[in-house]
Amino acid sequence: MLIRLLRPLGAALVSGALATASTLDAQAAQFAAAVVNYTPGAAAGLGYDNPTAALGSPDGLTGEGFGFPNVLSPFSPAFESDELVQIGEGGSLTLRLSHFVQPTSGLELGVFSNAGIADEDFPNGAAGNPPFIFGGGAAVVEVSADGVTWSSLGAQTFNLPANYYLDSGPFDTTPGTVVADFGKPFAGALNDFSGLNHAQILALLDGSAGGTWLDISSTGLPQVGYIRFSLPDDGNSSTNPLFALDAVSLATAALGSPVPEPSTWLLLASGGGIWALARRRAPRTR
Repeated sequence: MLIRLLRPLGAALVSGALATASTLDAQAAQFAAAVVNYTPGAAAGLGYDNPTAALGSPDGLTGEGFGFPNVLSPFSPAFESDELVQIGEGGSLTLRLSHFVQPTSGLELGVFSNAGIADEDFPNGAAGNPPFIFGGGAAVVEVSADGVTWSSLGAQTFNLPANYYLDSGPFDTTPGTVVADFGKPFAGALNDFSGLNHAQILALLDGSAGGTWLDISSTGLPQVGYIRFSLPDDGNSSTNPLFALDAVSLATAALGSPVPEPSTWLLLASGGGIWALARRRAPRTR
């Protein structure tokens, strides 16, 4: 986890890149803050079984551990074990969010996997028509206000790529200076990437960090503070391939108050936690 926190900073120092005001604003986005429960499931593991990898923001650089650093882009998704956690058949991962998200007229929860677009013009970055996606996957998603009562969003496919820097090429080895907005939902679909080059893809994302965004309004919940990903145990792993999760981000326009930690819930339930909740600081993001 410490390595995950320091990698982008270390790379930025080596390259001499300085954080701009835009970078700092984008870093203020909110993400999942704590692991509540994790069951790896069948075939998960091989080093990808640390659920804390799904906390905080995605890393700006991937591949440093293999000696091949590369910016996180639509053509270069996360792939290292400190960046992703796998969920196999019969497995699940439950996360507590940093803040509640409330239903809006748009999308509220962004999910970042290891989905990437195959480059048809390497190393310039160009999607095919239709684009060929590697990585990604599908999982059943449930959300909850309190971590006890759950509402299902059904099976969701996570096949949309992520982009970290707005001023980097698709395979740059050093970080850029302007970070994409992880709190800005991307409402596009996979076919929207068809035939686009890297510059056109950045224009399509329009400042968003991409990812697959979910709408919680159908649940009827007034707010959501927890999210769960699971893969059904149907006895046939070929129908439920592994799902690799990088991060969950919250739409800035849907942010509510900080989600209390479990100990605070207990205080509130006993009637003595109002002051504790008011004084508690929001969880830090990476």
